Amino acid sequence: MNKYAPLSEYLTNSGLNSITLALQEIEDILGFPLPKSAKYRAFWENSEGMHVQAKAWLSSGYTAKVNLREKTLIFQKTKSTMPISQNQTENPGSNWKPRTLEENAKEAMSAYFGKPLRHRKKDEWAKLFDLVSDDFQIVGDIKCLTMGRETKIPPAKASIISENVWMLEKTKAAKTFLVFGKDRRVPQEWLRRYGNLVDSVKFYFLSEDGNIEQLK
Repeated sequence: MNKYAPLSEYLTNSGLNSITLALQEIEDILGFPLPKSAKYRAFWENSEGMHVQAKAWLSSGYTAKVNLREKTLIFQKTKSTMPISQNQTENPGSNWKPRTLEENAKEAMSAYFGKPLRHRKKDEWAKLFDLVSDDFQIVGDIKCLTMGRETKIPPAKASIISENVWMLEKTKAAKTFLVFGKDRRVPQEWLRRYGNLVDSVKFYFLSEDGNIEQLK
């Protein structure tokens, strides 16, 4: 069994067309540290024949693009595996492009806070955050985690949320938050178990119709 299979499962279950993950988040998903060779661009090449790790994303219909400076990976679903909109018929000449959770969350949360939010990072921050205001006083991250057939949140996914809560609190921004999509059970179960440990980070759930619900 490919030891990178948990990453393949994560990408498949996400249902997203584009997913940005920090290297630390990938290690959390895998359950083991990445090798030293992961510091180099060649490790992340989309070559299934040469790299066993590439099978994890290629077999799930994604290609990877690494940003070594920011220590992040962007997994982009290949066009051949993108879903067709229920309101859109297949048309070879169509310009239609499906919206991702990231696009919906950026638009919805920018409207919610009344300020444009985008990818930004300060030198002292542990990671590049998905939704940050120009004055760095609003900082948030997008999470699309599913429980699948599990009745309890998997430890690796609980760890991802806990780590992001901790990193958000360390930004010392006036407003910090996580916005979830796809599976409401994940943030609800995490809050049930660990919510009393959270100081300032707010939890939101973004429904498919664009409705924002504050969970905490």
